[in-house]
Amino acid sequence: MTIINYKEPSHKVDMRYIKANCSEIKDKPRGFWRVENDLHVFKKGWSDDAFGDQCIINMVIPKGSEIYAERVNAKDYEYGIDCRKMRASKALVHSIVKYEDCEIGLMQNGKSCMEFSEVKPISKCSSTWDQNFIYRKGKIAVPVQGFFYIQEQCTSGIHFFLNLVDATMY
Repeated sequence: MTIINYKEPSHKVDMRYIKANCSEIKDKPRGFWRVENDLHVFKKGWSDDAFGDQCIINMVIPKGSEIYAERVNAKDYEYGIDCRKMRASKALVHSIVKYEDCEIGLMQNGKSCMEFSEVKPISKCSSTWDQNFIYRKGKIAVPVQGFFYIQEQCTSGIHFFLNLVDATMY
């Protein structure tokens, strides 16, 4: 069993992180950013074995990549988890872990925590959207169809969240 302390997801906090580590791309539609400092992000996937367990992919969006983060001025929770989902032109897969189950709750000290059971590092997993798209530890993932400069979240790109909670719950 692995227990991780966390803070509640917040679009406002996510956008502060984006603004501190990225610059807005002026010649593209609103919401497109160029990464100035590596971003450490998370994504959910499926293990590539016969059991198909859930996985968390820990990725780095490298400097120079482009991302789309919509609703820059959204208030916390106003739009829910979908407004905190972002997409990138590429991402380096840092690590992948598969797990049996995840529960979110409170510890005795009142802090929020996530409890994972049966956590195991693995070297590859598939996308939750396209099981033919494989993420491999140590490799750069790029979208098959390229990175589209349209103001839509659910289009071509490497989708990610800035926090583990959103990635796990998505």
